[in-house]
Amino acid sequence: MKRKMKDNVTVSIESSSGNVDSVISMNWLELF
Repeated sequence: MKRKMKDNVTVSIESSSGNVDSVISMNWLELF
């Protein structure tokens, strides 16, 4: 499960390399 979440974060970053900070923030909010 942890690996899947990491993959999702990686995919999101690759899809929105211009908004890396926003993508990471959104994913962290979902994880916690």
